[in-house]
Amino acid sequence: MWWWAALVLLGVSGCGPNDPLDRVVAAESPAAFGLWKSQSTGRLTAQQSRDLDEAIQELKLAIMAGREATGSAEIDAAMRAKIDGRPVREALRLGFENKVKRLELERKGLLIATEQNSRLITRPGDTKSSVYLDQFREKQAARLAAADRELLAAQEKLKALGAPAATH
Repeated sequence: MWWWAALVLLGVSGCGPNDPLDRVVAAESPAAFGLWKSQSTGRLTAQQSRDLDEAIQELKLAIMAGREATGSAEIDAAMRAKIDGRPVREALRLGFENKVKRLELERKGLLIATEQNSRLITRPGDTKSSVYLDQFREKQAARLAAADRELLAAQEKLKALGAPAATH
């Protein structure tokens, strides 16, 4: 009779998805989401867990930017509504798609500002302003390079999640 219990236990343990990214997010309430996260943390790798936190943050930023909700509780509820019932992979994809959109807009603004500032000139002999302008341009170039790296990393995460490649 003990083998029946072992067989049932084996059958139950085999019923869930093997890939933790295929597990379905339970986020119908703050408590349910907290419970789901605490139970899922051990199944996700440390990087997957960090990626999920990052994706959640990006979803919240998109909700705020789109003025879909205001206030911490309402933003959290809107974010949970977007991922509830979806596989982790899809929740990650949603978050990183939002991150790519945000970074593309940021990069576009940086490119415009950099191009405009490249045309600025100082008065002859005004070394203080010239030095300041050079330092400012260096900071802009560094920020643009950082934005490019961040955008590439987010695009690579999307690609790893099975999202179609960016066309631009």
